Amino acid sequence: MLHRPNAISGAAARSPDWFKSATRWTQLTFAEDDPAKYDPEFWIDVFKRTKSNAVCLSAGGYIAYYPSEIPLHYVSSFIGDTDPFGTIVEGARKLGMHVMARVDPHAIHEDAALAHPEWVAINQDGSPREHWAFPGIYVTDALGSYNRDFTTDVIREVVTKYDVDAVFANRWQGHGVSYSDDNRKRFRQETGFDLPMRPDATDPAWQAWAAWRRRIL
Repeated sequence: MLHRPNAISGAAARSPDWFKSATRWTQLTFAEDDPAKYDPEFWIDVFKRTKSNAVCLSAGGYIAYYPSEIPLHYVSSFIGDTDPFGTIVEGARKLGMHVMARVDPHAIHEDAALAHPEWVAINQDGSPREHWAFPGIYVTDALGSYNRDFTTDVIREVVTKYDVDAVFANRWQGHGVSYSDDNRKRFRQETGFDLPMRPDATDPAWQAWAAWRRRIL
């Protein structure tokens, strides 16, 4: 292990209290085309120069930055035969740093949406919720099987393959009410209300939905 003032000992890095020594963070969030053009040694040098002892690093979910084996887990089309996530994890660990893997379950690509329409958030009119910024991308239903099952599989793969301390799930809480048939049915059965049509803190249905959402998440 490289000896530096902020390096974490092997025992401390793997302890349940690892976060107490993670005092200076760098977050490196990849864009899809970064694997074709980024220089991992540049970022390792950034960690050194900033004396960072922890890093939050893009792993998977909406886009995987490692060679995932999970069906329908979209891997960056620029990854080739590289492993951008794994390379940075290895470099950070050699510096004695903590590593938090970042997964982003808020959206999926069209092939996954077609194969599993139940993963997609549904608008009030019954249409699938398209992403506000990217065509051909769909917003996921945070309270359904995408988060519960698929994202869990992604996290399990990441923590099995790589030496990470923790996982951060970006935007895992979803984007508003999903009016899927399954959500309508479960909400009615469990609360006695129909899903609320608009946010209103004085509406008993909205209050019930807010509590129901928190419990499921």
